[in-house]
Amino acid sequence: MRAAARIRIPHSDDSAESGGTVSWSHRHRPSPNPGRRQMVRQERGRSAWRKGASRRYYHVRPRREKGVSMDILTERLASLTPSRVLEIATGSGGFARRLASCLGSYGDILATDSASRAVEAAARNLADLRDVRAELADANALPFPDAAFDLVAIANSLHHFEDPSRVIAEALRVLTPGGALVVFEMHRNAETEPERNHVRLHRFWARVDTAGGVYHAETFDEARFHSLLGLLEFSEGSWDPVPSEGGDPKDPGLLAEIAGTFAAYRQKIASIPSPDLRARLEAEAREAEVLVREHGFRSAPSILFVGHTTGGDGGRSCS
Repeated sequence: MRAAARIRIPHSDDSAESGGTVSWSHRHRPSPNPGRRQMVRQERGRSAWRKGASRRYYHVRPRREKGVSMDILTERLASLTPSRVLEIATGSGGFARRLASCLGSYGDILATDSASRAVEAAARNLADLRDVRAELADANALPFPDAAFDLVAIANSLHHFEDPSRVIAEALRVLTPGGALVVFEMHRNAETEPERNHVRLHRFWARVDTAGGVYHAETFDEARFHSLLGLLEFSEGSWDPVPSEGGDPKDPGLLAEIAGTFAAYRQKIASIPSPDLRARLEAEAREAEVLVREHGFRSAPSILFVGHTTGGDGGRSCS
């Protein structure tokens, strides 16, 4: 068994080349009977919000996989061969497809979400992949026994949870000794105007969703990631900046997708009861549209964390 090692996680003022391996102990475990009220409250809000929402709900945001470099993801996951893979908060299933593509091999992948409509969308989008399925599950209280999975992934979702630490603790609970935790998240430390437009738009989306009763926080900065992951212990791990890919930030197809996003969120704004709040959000939408026309849009940079829990073989062969 490898001894757990404390690994430095870079802060936002570190060089882009900085990186390291982080370790995690299983002392961060959830209570054995976590409350269900938060899930019920959030799911009721989601259901009410979505009754009048666009059918493009799970496709309105520009897909992150199109805008960021996946080379690092492939590099980090190619050596892993887990038998049992869990994805938390899959949305429409885009990252589950990435896992199927980037892992060296896998037995089966279970893509989960607490929203039935998301699970339906993921099931459709993943139907062509072997041994990949979608299922309802509450990330705050996963319906799986301890040590049930060899790899657990959370992508672009931690900021959707009121208590991300609980979600991470649940992910650790269901991981086997030596299993791998994969966290992939955009952050708001953008460097160019097209990237800042993504951060601005995400802030706008979060405010509209929250006004509709669906918890949605702004994306984290790098310091927030440090506070979530930096004090935990793993036998080994890596922490990689994932830059936005190049390309034309004013590509007509991309801007058309952004226009569809604005249209979908304007439908949501129209259903907000408060006239003052509707007016403020409409003004924010108009301002964001001007900035997108002026500077274009490019996906914000991301962070990829891959950590192996203590025990086992470090997650290299998780069969």
